[in-house]
Amino acid sequence: RYLVNANAITISSSLTIIGDGQGTSIACLDATGDVFSVTSNGAVSVSNIRLDSNPVRTSGAYFTFNPSTGENSNSSFLNCDFANGYDAINFVKASGWVIDGCSFGGYADCAVIVANTNNNDSGDSCITSSTFAGGIGVLQTSSGGLKITGCKFNTGTYGYLGQFATPLANTSILVISGNSFETHTVANIAINTNNYPFSESVITGNQFSVAGSGIETVGNNLSDLTITGNSFHGVASGSTGLSLGGGNAFNIGSNLFSGLSTGIVFNANPRAYVY
Repeated sequence: RYLVNANAITISSSLTIIGDGQGTSIACLDATGDVFSVTSNGAVSVSNIRLDSNPVRTSGAYFTFNPSTGENSNSSFLNCDFANGYDAINFVKASGWVIDGCSFGGYADCAVIVANTNNNDSGDSCITSSTFAGGIGVLQTSSGGLKITGCKFNTGTYGYLGQFATPLANTSILVISGNSFETHTVANIAINTNNYPFSESVITGNQFSVAGSGIETVGNNLSDLTITGNSFHGVASGSTGLSLGGGNAFNIGSNLFSGLSTGIVFNANPRAYVY
């Protein structure tokens, strides 16, 4: 077990960190600040380690990717366990990364923050076969081409939240498929364009246990949204399967709705095909 202070470790070049599973534990001794600060443009590969904290963290991430110039590319996290953090992984300037087989639990804010302030549309990253519990599972503010597949999202406020709040968020392509979302208090999946363009989203083959909204969209510039082949089951009074704002070219079909207070609500006037 390794004890580290926050703001103590900078990774300035490509690096591979390999542990032996739960036996390799890195524990942070500070409540604030980033633990690992990645300033490298080259890939950082981390596998088979556990990151934990005592005391409870109130800010900062276990890993933050924020090179001074350009962006980090092709980093990966494989079979890692992130516990009791504030944010687990914060991709500020990054693309082409992979998270596979990881566990995120007890985080106060977000497990994974997805962005690329170097190039808002540069992304093409993947999250697969991972579990999330508490807070916001995945928060995306920019970086296109994100794919989330085969994951389990348990409790918290949001499983996935797309919060595209600046012109940097003018991007596209989101695929969320084959996941399970359980009892998030606000929404299992939410996309808020804040009237900045976002297009080509596919949400298919997922299972939703709905306490608030299953899928919620806000804003008028969402386009080419496909929601098909999902199962929505209400587990709380007032639950809604789909709560959809404005937009264009919505394709909604072959979904199963049960136990909900409301199946589908259109809060604006999207151009939608429902079947």
